[in-house]
Amino acid sequence: MALLAVSAARLSQLQDQRAGPLVFSMEDEKRRAYNEFFVERILSILAVEPTDENCWKLIDKLLTIGVKAA
Repeated sequence: MALLAVSAARLSQLQDQRAGPLVFSMEDEKRRAYNEFFVERILSILAVEPTDENCWKLIDKLLTIGVKAA
């Protein structure tokens, strides 16, 4: 199961990667998952629907807070 989790995380980062060498960090993947959970939780508590393009840009920035390889 641990190898499956690492492989899934690497696949996720490969799909999100832009041009250049792959920089893989399991810690970064866990941080992104936590940030996504946290943003979704805040939006659900505030009952806000992110519909504006600027709002989505801000959310994308929030998802990479604390990620070293970003």
